[in-house]
Amino acid sequence: MKLRILCDFDGTISKIDSVDFILEKFADPLWKKIEKKWKQGEIGSSECLSKQFSLLNAKPSEIYKVLSEIEIDLTFIKFVKYCQEKNFEIVIVSEGLEIIIQKVFERFKLSKYNLKIIANGLNYDAINKKYNLITKNQNLNCCVNSAVCKCSQIKKDNENFNILIGNGKSDFNVAKKVNLVFARDELIKYCKQKKITNFAFLNFNDIIELFKKHNSIQEMVDDLRISDGKSKQ
Repeated sequence: MKLRILCDFDGTISKIDSVDFILEKFADPLWKKIEKKWKQGEIGSSECLSKQFSLLNAKPSEIYKVLSEIEIDLTFIKFVKYCQEKNFEIVIVSEGLEIIIQKVFERFKLSKYNLKIIANGLNYDAINKKYNLITKNQNLNCCVNSAVCKCSQIKKDNENFNILIGNGKSDFNVAKKVNLVFARDELIKYCKQKKITNFAFLNFNDIIELFKKHNSIQEMVDDLRISDGKSKQ
């Protein structure tokens, strides 16, 4: 069985939400009211992000300059190496921006691993000085109107075992459809509410140790179900 790992970026790999970070620095404060509507379920992330990025007031060069302030969980680098040694597939699925993820990965020398990135694009209209969200990974039939349909990245067959690593609201819907969830923050609470088998992790070393502890994926899943998803947290 092949392991297909869908890993969120913001707040999971990165220590902060990169989109919120950019908006906080360069957007009209109205972006927070739009964010609230998304969190309350009044709008989907596609509408939310489109409206928020239209409020940006900065040149692309100004945005790229501050990306050096975005740090990642350094244990993710070790996790990527481990997964490649084991031939586990990792796909970065994020409702953030592909360009931000790429530049952060370049800084931490993760580009050499050629990780697949599924995220949003962003176009800058220099004449009107406006940004337009490019939802190239959107599914128009998505039940939660996401900018990036993470569920579309699940391989539903007998050959693949789908794992989600995430932390927040953008991971809720896909968490219900994968075989196993590694969770942080809000996602832990959601999994408990929905009775989704999960492992609450502090960093990627915890996940590596869990893999090493078991002889097979099925053994690991059975163990987690017995322990009711409890962890070090």
